[in-house]
Amino acid sequence: MSGEILLEESEAKSRTPVKMLVQKIRAMVDTEAELVQICLGTTVLEHGAMLGDYLAPETQKPMMELTFLKLLGPAVTAEALTGRDIKLLDSVPGRGDRCHFDRSYRFISLGSFADKTSMRYLMTSNDDKVTPSEEPMWRLNVRMPVIVYLNFRSEMHCRCARDWLEKGAWTRSTQMDSTVTSGIPNGPYSGPVFFKAVDSGLLDLNGSDCGEGTYFVFIDIQPNLS
Repeated sequence: MSGEILLEESEAKSRTPVKMLVQKIRAMVDTEAELVQICLGTTVLEHGAMLGDYLAPETQKPMMELTFLKLLGPAVTAEALTGRDIKLLDSVPGRGDRCHFDRSYRFISLGSFADKTSMRYLMTSNDDKVTPSEEPMWRLNVRMPVIVYLNFRSEMHCRCARDWLEKGAWTRSTQMDSTVTSGIPNGPYSGPVFFKAVDSGLLDLNGSDCGEGTYFVFIDIQPNLS
């Protein structure tokens, strides 16, 4: 935020999505969408809203001046305590894309995770599957509100992690459809999805100690909820 005009949008109207402006600013400053914050005075504009949501009809003016802030980031970082490869991708993989660094297993369907611009996928190493269920396998450092989803490969796979899911207050989703993936020995795989909202801090994800592999992790960035 330098005081200089970064973007002029002469075609902006009350029904203009805030996320459209966010994407344009993101491209101009080369940053992630969740690190772009647009403000009207002291009010933060939610990415999923319209410009008109922040102006009463009687106060609408021909010109609207907004302030752009670049938040400190990234929103989430990930570490594999096993030392194997791990990376939080900028988006969700597509159909046919690989599930892991160290396997050729592919996504046949992305279920309810597909086509969500705020969703990220945690690319991991399937060899981490040997991590005991009582030990941390991956660690997330969360710097802004997110919803973390754990997509297990089957009901049996989920039972291997039952104890730490219960202790960690993870909730089984009735809304999210599972991914479908290839894999051995029992593929194609599709299983239950658990979720947890996290505002900030460290979140350890334990092992499942299961021959079917590791679970899949999706992270939905929730900007402007704090």
